[in-house]
Amino acid sequence: MVKPLYAYTEEIDDIDAAVSTILEQLDVDGNLLSNTCGILTFYSEFVDTGVITALCERLPFPVVGTTTMGTAVPGVNGSLLLGLMVLTSDDVTFSAVMTESLTGDLREPIEAAYAEGVAALGEAPKLIMPFAPLIFHHAGDDYVDILNELSGGAPCFGTLTVDLTADYRECGVLHNGRFAKDRMALLFLGGAVAPDFIVVSIAEEKVWQRSAVITASKGNVLREVNNQPLARYLEGIGLAKEGVIASSVNTFPFVLDYNDGTRPVVRALLQVTPDNCGACGGRMPVGASLSVATFNRTDVLATTTDALTQVMAKQNRSALIMLSCAGRSMALGADTTAEMALLDECLGSSLPYLFAYSGGEICPVDGGNGTQINRFHNDTLVACLL
Repeated sequence: MVKPLYAYTEEIDDIDAAVSTILEQLDVDGNLLSNTCGILTFYSEFVDTGVITALCERLPFPVVGTTTMGTAVPGVNGSLLLGLMVLTSDDVTFSAVMTESLTGDLREPIEAAYAEGVAALGEAPKLIMPFAPLIFHHAGDDYVDILNELSGGAPCFGTLTVDLTADYRECGVLHNGRFAKDRMALLFLGGAVAPDFIVVSIAEEKVWQRSAVITASKGNVLREVNNQPLARYLEGIGLAKEGVIASSVNTFPFVLDYNDGTRPVVRALLQVTPDNCGACGGRMPVGASLSVATFNRTDVLATTTDALTQVMAKQNRSALIMLSCAGRSMALGADTTAEMALLDECLGSSLPYLFAYSGGEICPVDGGNGTQINRFHNDTLVACLL
């Protein structure tokens, strides 16, 4: 069983005040069990001012985490916040590591970090929590596939990093006070842990353009749909004009069906390449079915309510970690805290939680016959219950 603790601070500039506030809320001397770890989600300036380093130095357990564009714990939420969830247990074990740089080949550094983390854990992990860098030439699926292969399919729940800047230049991940923009932090859980997952994305009725097939792609770069260049296909449905892809296409995410019986996943178009192709948030495999959808503030809040209804129906759960895509935050318009406020409205203090906005969500989906398949998502809300 996991016992969760949580804390927060809005003090960005005064290091001593920020650290003292967190430690007072946690009461680590009186609350920690045999095994403990921490998960931090925070506004990027907490790194610049030194709060993150100082806090990790004072915490007597390993810490992983990520920058975000908004975070919440019970009773408080905001974009300029630091939120911390501590997991402590007598029968669940933890280990935490960080890879070397992932700007080049992924496999070797992830494989080395995985081996280190599993050796420290002392067993095969029951849950892997990756906090991965946002590197546009890597698809989020690339991280998932390697971890899936190394672990033999152990459930993965985590995020790609994001921040509040327009070009995400300040986003990065954390491991024991060390902050990096090009590395992945990994938290491994073993022992008596049996996670439960919830995935909600775009409602079926919001999918409006169907019957397309990806006919050419390279990794996460979408080149042809229905044997037409991407721009021509999008022009046919009103999202491009005279061969130029409209900037508004970002508000019309793709829904990708692998045609393998698992639920479809959502893909966001992140960039238009110089040759007028689409760099998407995840891999776009040839042969997959492609639909186009839309969503707005009402849709986001409806799916959040759906997820929280599922959370409240779960029994014997002590902690909730919830990740929502940055694209969902953007769809809220000026009311940027509306989704986070729903957690407090629905859960109050009945279930300790940590919420953060994500640059891409990693969470298993139902594979049928009692199996789960790790998937990378965009524009999706995912939850892990412990």
